[in-house]
Amino acid sequence: RIAWEGARAAGVGVEAAGERRVLRAGREVALCAGAYLSPQRLMLSGIGPAEHLAAMGIEVRVDNPAVGANLQDHPGCFLTYLARIGKDSGERSWVEAGGFARTDAALPRPDIQFHAAAGSFGDDGVPMTGTKAISYGPYVCRPRSRGTVRLRSGLPQAKPRIWHNFLTDPEDVAVLREGVRMAMGIARRRSLAEVLLPAVESSAAGLIPASDRDADLDAYMRATAFSFYHPVGTCAIGAVVDPGLAVRGVEGLRVCDASVMPRLIAGNTNAPAIMIGEKLAGQIAAGRAVSPDRASAPGSLRKRQLSGPLSDRGRGAPSYGQDQARG
Repeated sequence: RIAWEGARAAGVGVEAAGERRVLRAGREVALCAGAYLSPQRLMLSGIGPAEHLAAMGIEVRVDNPAVGANLQDHPGCFLTYLARIGKDSGERSWVEAGGFARTDAALPRPDIQFHAAAGSFGDDGVPMTGTKAISYGPYVCRPRSRGTVRLRSGLPQAKPRIWHNFLTDPEDVAVLREGVRMAMGIARRRSLAEVLLPAVESSAAGLIPASDRDADLDAYMRATAFSFYHPVGTCAIGAVVDPGLAVRGVEGLRVCDASVMPRLIAGNTNAPAIMIGEKLAGQIAAGRAVSPDRASAPGSLRKRQLSGPLSDRGRGAPSYGQDQARG
């Protein structure tokens, strides 16, 4: 967790080989743990929903209910059609083709991303070996459902509790339903007739919906939907961090990963996450990493530059908070 000197992040507390120590920051701490673990680290350090932190036995430093809220990800599912010929799932990468599609021609932009692969998939999109198949994986580009990340306990070693709340918004259900129906339509094309086994065999194995009726599609989606691994939003700009990615309510602490994205983009988040990191790294290297709303604040970098790494000489040891002894 974060080590504090007053309201300023002085470094990071770590434990290695049974020994606890503080890695002290020369200027600032940049938290880059992702949309699940960045809010967890903030909450462990006393920044988050006050009632929740108190229930975990953590001293509240900044009461901010937005920490860990606003979780967004792309919900989707795979339809696996058993095939007469093809490669085993263990012989290839995760997916081999993809693209974007509109579930309604009148839409101004795509609302589904499609994945296609020569192979079969099990829970959470994990490839299954020993089966020849072709799979299609639609996901909702701009989901409306929102989830949360909360602490499981005050121990840093404990994994956070994650609620995605996938498909809780009816619009998400309707969009994914049409994406699944689109995948079933592709599998029925004449060009695949010699490759795929009869669909009834895949349906009997639970690999595709029983039919393209809404009820059967919804039942399949709710049984098999999973995260496409693009979580964002839990330390959102505006609510948790300012436009310079500085955590509101404290000094010397920034968050620099996909958790700061207020809204999920339609596609993969790898490139935006790299951009966020490189943008802040460039500003720090050039000495320009000053938050717009803190440029004139008493504790800003423009007002007070730290000349080098902080040391314990002449200073009190940085504080972990009341729950230090618990983890």
